[in-house]
Amino acid sequence: MRQKLFDGKNYEKCCGHCLKGKLPADRSVVLCKKHGIVSLDDCCPSFEYDPLKRIPKRPRLKTDFSEDEFKL
Repeated sequence: MRQKLFDGKNYEKCCGHCLKGKLPADRSVVLCKKHGIVSLDDCCPSFEYDPLKRIPKRPRLKTDFSEDEFKL
């Protein structure tokens, strides 16, 4: 299930982005305050989005350069 952020972008409801969950160093599970150890993609009714836990996608770099772009 996706919800809209205040700036119009979508985010996915999952315990990996929840305010109540803590991510250990290996990032394989979530330590939830309410439900204990759960997987990253689980979700419960007490979900609260934390934007600081979201890892943004890497930007795509342009790879098709032409020779004219390097001339002075």
